[in-house]
Order: sequence, then C-alpha cells, then structure tokens
Amino acid sequence: MSDEKMIFAWSIFDIVNNLSRWIILYELLLWGFGPFEAVIITSIAATSLSYLSINIISRRNKIFSLLKTKNS
Repeated sequence: MSDEKMIFAWSIFDIVNNLSRWIILYELLLWGFGPFEAVIITSIAATSLSYLSINIISRRNKIFSLLKTKNS
C-alpha cells in the first residue's frame, strides 16, 4: 500500500518538475533573460515547486508515518 503512494508521489514530482521547467524557461526567455540566467532561475524554481508538491502529497497521504509504523 505504501509503495503505491510513494510511486504516485514521485510521479507527481516528475510531472511538476518537467512542466514547470519548460513553462518557466519559456516565459523567462520571452521576458528577455539570457539563456544562462533563464536556465539557472528555471532550475531553482522548478526544483522548489517539485519538492513542495511532494511534501504536500506525502503529508496528505501520510506516507512516511505509514513507513515508520510498518518498520516498527
């Protein structure tokens, strides 16, 4: 049961990371940022959004509390 929730959480992590990375990069390039600056900002922003999403999902599904009780 817990394994499926972890797979779901990591899938959401990847989806948020990939989608936000392309959208943010495209917008920054349209705003006139240089390619190097746009990639750096995009990487930080997309990673932050991805980790935020996985934290929200894991808290909502109580993934880590299930793993803790399972191992005890």
